[in-house]
Amino acid sequence: MISRTWEPEKHNLENAFFPVALCDLKFACPKERDLFDGSDATEDVPAPEYKAVVDLDRRKMFAAVSDEYRLVTNKEAYQWAEPVIGSVFMHSNLKDFACFNVRMSSSRSNCCIDLIRKPSVDGLSCFYPFKDDPWIAFIRIVNSYNKTACLKYQLGFCRYICLNGVIFESKSVNYVFTHTKSSVGKDGISLKLASAASEQIGEIQTLEERFVKQLQKLREHVIPQSVVLALACKVFNLHLTRAKVLKMTDAEIQMARSFAAKIKRDTKEYYSSFGANAYAAMNVLTDFASYPEGMNGIRTAPFLQARAGAWMEDFSNESEKPNFRMTNYLGADAIEAATWYESLLDPAAS
Repeated sequence: MISRTWEPEKHNLENAFFPVALCDLKFACPKERDLFDGSDATEDVPAPEYKAVVDLDRRKMFAAVSDEYRLVTNKEAYQWAEPVIGSVFMHSNLKDFACFNVRMSSSRSNCCIDLIRKPSVDGLSCFYPFKDDPWIAFIRIVNSYNKTACLKYQLGFCRYICLNGVIFESKSVNYVFTHTKSSVGKDGISLKLASAASEQIGEIQTLEERFVKQLQKLREHVIPQSVVLALACKVFNLHLTRAKVLKMTDAEIQMARSFAAKIKRDTKEYYSSFGANAYAAMNVLTDFASYPEGMNGIRTAPFLQARAGAWMEDFSNESEKPNFRMTNYLGADAIEAATWYESLLDPAAS
């Protein structure tokens, strides 16, 4: 059984609250010169219609933005989560929650904060789709300083024993705001969030119930242990062919081996605990999504967790069709990719 312990002290929110500001922007423009002046001198010309989003600690610029841009700091994004928490978790506020996870890119331009209710409030607030298998809901906050991600608030679920997270039906509880003055407004989005959350309160209250039913439904479907690697390739959209393998660098080969080794290792653990069913396979997928190995920075944990959540509903619907065949469902590309990942683990097999 894969087990992990949540250690709140390792996830310090203050690390994400570094100072960021909008600064005046200038550009270097060649100076006007006469015919006989051969110098390459330049002069700084102000660009009043643009600003630079700057990390004040590192003195690094994240992006150049127009006058319509509305800077939202990670701390503001965190504080504005209050109305979402009040709607999703009745009679709760931000002080009742602790940081479950905080992820930032190496440049600190993107940030993802996951919050769960503190253990001292109402126990752990867990629900149990199966005996001795607790899950807990969490609120995810996504923000960026380089215009690559909107400000976003989502509801997710985490299996408490192994701390695997998944975004389930993100379209149901998913508040998104662009970094513009018209979207965010001068005074922030607290009122907009409160209004949106109150409109969705009925849907929010039944989301956990739908999630439990989905988990129970997965346990009724058989997925052979031998196809889980191919399933992971399908779910996470990983393509590997002979041509790609021949062009891979040593670093890329090592990353591919790390990915395949983790999937194979976790499959053995979860199938030993839950048997050969889709619930075991789902745990393999969410474990990898939460703790990705062999992935570059493009496929972050939030992205992978969302794909794992989307797969749950897709597989449940497809597997109930009378003509369902696992081989057809996986597809030739995923099966081929799994074969080549296997060959990298055991070069003799190729």
